Amino acid sequence: MSTESALLAAIAAAPDDDLPRLVYADWLDENGQPLRAEFIRLQIEIAKKETLPRAAVNAFSHLWQRQQEILDHHRDELLGPLAGVIGCHESEFRRGFLNDITLSAELYNIHGEAIAGLVPLPERVEVIYAADKYSIFHQPIHCLNAVTHLRMSSRHDDISDLTDLGDIPLIRDACGWLRLQSLDLESCQYGDDSIASLFATPCFPALQDLDLSFNDLTDAGVIALLNTGVPQRLKRLVLGGNPIGDQAAMELADRLGNSKVLESLNLRMTNIGSAGQAALLARLGAKVDLF
Repeated sequence: MSTESALLAAIAAAPDDDLPRLVYADWLDENGQPLRAEFIRLQIEIAKKETLPRAAVNAFSHLWQRQQEILDHHRDELLGPLAGVIGCHESEFRRGFLNDITLSAELYNIHGEAIAGLVPLPERVEVIYAADKYSIFHQPIHCLNAVTHLRMSSRHDDISDLTDLGDIPLIRDACGWLRLQSLDLESCQYGDDSIASLFATPCFPALQDLDLSFNDLTDAGVIALLNTGVPQRLKRLVLGGNPIGDQAAMELADRLGNSKVLESLNLRMTNIGSAGQAALLARLGAKVDLF
C-alpha cells in the first residue's frame, strides 16, 4: 500500500476525526498539491465555525469566500475522476472531501465503479431516475453498497408506459445495498406479491426511510410488509395513496405502537375509516399523518 493510500484509509477508518485529514493535507503540501491541502484545512476550519452564532460566523466570512473561490475555479481538480460527471448542484464537499453526490441511474451505470472506489466514500450517494435504467441492478455488489439513497423515479410523466416495476430485481443479492438508508418506490406499481418478494430476504440493514406511496398495496400487502420486520426499524414509512383500510391500520397501530424508532407514518389518501384512525391516533399520536 502506498503512503497516500494508507493516509486515505486512515481517514476512512475515522471519518469524524480531523487529525488524519490534517496529516494527509501535510502530505499533499510535501508532494506538490498545495491547493488540495489548503482546501482540506479550510473546510475543517469552516466545519468548526459553522455552528457558532451568526455574529461570530460573520467575523470569519473570508473563510467561506476563499472556499467559494476554490470551488469556482478548481472544482474539476477536486473532483478528480468524476470531473465533468457531477455538476456543482449535484455534489457537496465537507471537511475537504466529497460528502454528498446525487446523480441519475444512467450516470451511475457508467461511473459506479469510480464512485464506489472513492476513499473515503461520500457520506451520501443518491441515485435518481432508477426506473429508467434498470441496469443499475446488475452493477457489482460493491457498487450497490456505495448507494445510500435510491429513488425509483422516472423522467417520464407516465411511469406506467414503462415495464411493471414490481418485477425489477432490486435485490440481486442479500449482501447488496448495505449502506442504503432511503428507498423511494413511489408510484412504482408495487402490489402485495411484489412487496412480499422484495423484502423476503434479510436486506437493507441501514434502511431508515421507506416510501411506498401511490402503489397497489392492500391490507394484505401491508401485513406482509409488517411480517418482514422492516417497518419496525424505520424512522419514516410512507404508505399514503394505497387502497388500504382498517385491517391494515389496526395492524400498524399494534405493531408500531411501541416503536422507539419511528418518527413519521404517512397514511394520507387511504381507505382507513374512523375505527382505524382512532386506533392509530391512540397508539402513535402525532407520529401518524392521516389527512
